[in-house]
Formats: sequence, C-alpha cells, structure tokens
Amino acid sequence: FPVTIRWYERIIGSGSTNYLVNESSLELKTTTASGDTTLRRTKRNMPYQPGKRQLIMQSFCGAPLNIGLIQEVGIFNDENGIILRANGNTIEFVVRSSTSGSVVENAVSQNNWNISPFPSLSFDRTNIFITDLEWLGVGRVRCGFVIDGEIQWCHEFNHANEGTSVYMTTATLPLSYRIHNATSQGGSNTLKQICCSAMSEGGYDPIGPIYVAGRGVNNFVRN
Repeated sequence: FPVTIRWYERIIGSGSTNYLVNESSLELKTTTASGDTTLRRTKRNMPYQPGKRQLIMQSFCGAPLNIGLIQEVGIFNDENGIILRANGNTIEFVVRSSTSGSVVENAVSQNNWNISPFPSLSFDRTNIFITDLEWLGVGRVRCGFVIDGEIQWCHEFNHANEGTSVYMTTATLPLSYRIHNATSQGGSNTLKQICCSAMSEGGYDPIGPIYVAGRGVNNFVRN
C-alpha cells in the first residue's frame, strides 16, 4: 500500500496504522494511553476553483463513542477545514478557521443540526461523510451522509450577509483522518479509513501558463 506516495502519517505516543488487505482499508489505532494520536493526511491539497463548489466524500468506520476519545474525518489541516468529529459521546460538524490569526472552531453538535439531526446515525458503522463547500470567502457549507445511494444533508453553515470576514482562510486543503485520546481509555480504539474523493462540481478548468519541454528542434511535448 503506497502510503508514502499520496499520504503522510503523524503518530504521537503509541498510535499506529495497519493496512487491511482483504478490506482495502487502513486502521488508525490508539492504545489506552492519554495523548495517543494517529493522523493520516493527503500530501496534496485538493485544489479549489472559485465559482465551483467542492464536493468531498469520505468513507470510514469509527470506533464506539467514548468520553475522551476524539475521531475526525474531513477536508482540513491544523488551521482550516470542514470536519465531522466524534467528540467523546457527541457527534458534531465543525468549521475550523484561522482568519483571526489563531485557530477558532465553529462546532455544531448533532442535536442542533439545522436540516436533520439524523438520530439513527451510528458512528461505529461504515458511513460516507459528504461535504459540499462553496468558498468565495463567504459561501455556504453543507454537511451530511450518503445513505443507500442518496445524500442526506444534515446541517448547513451560512456565511453570506453574516460576518465581517471570510469564514476560513482557504478551501484548498488536504483530506484527513484522525483519532486522538484526549484522556486515558479503557481499551484500544480504531478508526478505519476506507475511501475518499474530491470533486469540483461543474468540472475543473486549470488556469495559468502552459509550459513546454524541448525535445530537439522540431519535437515538443506539451505539459
């Protein structure tokens, strides 16, 4: 499994990863120790093009909810992003922003989702998290799940005509999976990373200069 080509790992304490050949999945694991962290993140930032919505889908299977256990799936880095988080026994959608110069999070718990609270959600079963983000500095962000082939939107963050600055610094961000022991745990925990996709709705039109590489006087290859 080519983890060094497209993904990097950040492991703290006794965290670890394990590739499941028969499941085409990868386990992010922590032990019982407080502070254990396992993070997997794409080396590439997913390019965002103004005027086109970014559609992200990430499948996973979480660990059972537990006090002091943090599990995160989404398009995010340490400063900005859109996150599905199991924070102890609470499931929440998060917009992380560093527009103020420090990291601030707008976290909305499941019982406060403004489209559907999705009461039957089981975080420790296989799920597809979906987020549909419009940046333009002040665009809308929707979060939900794909259930039986249909999108079930659960919450939207609206930013136009609301604030006085952009809602996050950039929408060009990496896909990430993270599990963290904020406190000691009674046993080991595992978050399974399965599959993910980042799409530009309406297509993606590369912009910028076109470069050529010379291969002799009469032969050129366009990049």
